[in-house]
Amino acid sequence: MRLAYLTSRFPFAHLGETFLRPEVQLLSEVCDEVHLIPARPALQENPFGNLGSRDVYLSPAAPSTLFAAAHEVLHYPRRAGRVLLRLLFSRYSTRAKIKNLALLPKALAVARYVRDHRIEHIHANWLTTSSTVAYVAHLMTDIPWSCTAHAHDIYSNNLTAQKVGTARFVRVISERNRNALNGLTGHAHDDRTYVGHLGVEIPQRPAPLSDRSSHITMVCPARLHPMKGHRDLLHALGQLRAAGHKFQCDLAGDGELRAELSHIIRELDLASCVTIRGTVAHGDLLAELRAGKYDAVVLASVEDPHERRFFEGIPVALIEAMAAGVPCISTRTGSISELIDERTGALVEQHSPSNFSAAMARLAVDPALRRRLGCAARDRVVAHFNASLTARALYDSIVAAASDSLGHSGAAFVQRPASMPAANAN
Repeated sequence: MRLAYLTSRFPFAHLGETFLRPEVQLLSEVCDEVHLIPARPALQENPFGNLGSRDVYLSPAAPSTLFAAAHEVLHYPRRAGRVLLRLLFSRYSTRAKIKNLALLPKALAVARYVRDHRIEHIHANWLTTSSTVAYVAHLMTDIPWSCTAHAHDIYSNNLTAQKVGTARFVRVISERNRNALNGLTGHAHDDRTYVGHLGVEIPQRPAPLSDRSSHITMVCPARLHPMKGHRDLLHALGQLRAAGHKFQCDLAGDGELRAELSHIIRELDLASCVTIRGTVAHGDLLAELRAGKYDAVVLASVEDPHERRFFEGIPVALIEAMAAGVPCISTRTGSISELIDERTGALVEQHSPSNFSAAMARLAVDPALRRRLGCAARDRVVAHFNASLTARALYDSIVAAASDSLGHSGAAFVQRPASMPAANAN
């Protein structure tokens, strides 16, 4: 299997999409070739080292990209014309339309690339511009394609129905988000979508959690964005401190709210026990979790029903913590309840600092509870969010779809992985 795997920026970027690394590495082990192609690379060099893939840097505006696009248009003018008409006159977001037209030369260059390298299947992450590149390459070459839909991209209104309607399958990372996507497409293509979780690497052994009941260390691994609920978390920590509990909580991330959160920390007199660490390298944070630096991971995410772009999927940071045996406290937002329940961690309603504080207090004074939740959390991730299993399921779907397309061109095909119980199932 020669696979083109499209991303937004990974691996030519320092931040973002690092959660795709295990999947790329595992696909590279089972595929003959994996050609890793970001739609909008931010760097010219890959800072992640050898992934086992062929990492393809194509700058959207580089002369070589424009030349490849021109070559494709000259050799396939009718197809290129039909693609342009679809991008111009289909009904979808004007903002997305402008982005797609700007990225059209890159998409045409990718079409030439996949044709020249005899790619057998194209798989894209996100229903935004990276899937536009894959969609255009498919229209130009007839190479079958598929997509992974995550969270906010489902609501991007970027040729969504057309993409789902032409993809061999769409893997959606949570049940809630699959239902949302099917609703947005009028349930016309439900047979093409299935739930396929993102997986993480499983460390050989769980983290050595501390037996302290007088002091707890916690980390919130999230960018400083309103969706991540840091304001509520800080007020919950203020209540935890007022109740007499001793703790240290690190905010591992950076972003637009840094100045505001620093002010709240000073206002609540939390400077001695809350630290904004800023951006922490993904590998460093994973090593700290696995070494037992933190007793718990906290994430007080929020969502607004009127702003559908900002809500959680299933945060990979929580999955990675659970894989290390570190218990998590979070909110019932996005699809988090498909990962965590009362047996594997603690969930509270959003915008409820008092309930969040109470959950932290329970873990702070009960090392045995921390250990029990951590073990159950690790077992759940090993069973259902193990990258070696999720990547293999994706590979099987790709191989089956590519094979099926040889004799059933245009027919929907979904190779679903084995079903898994919901997090709150009995």
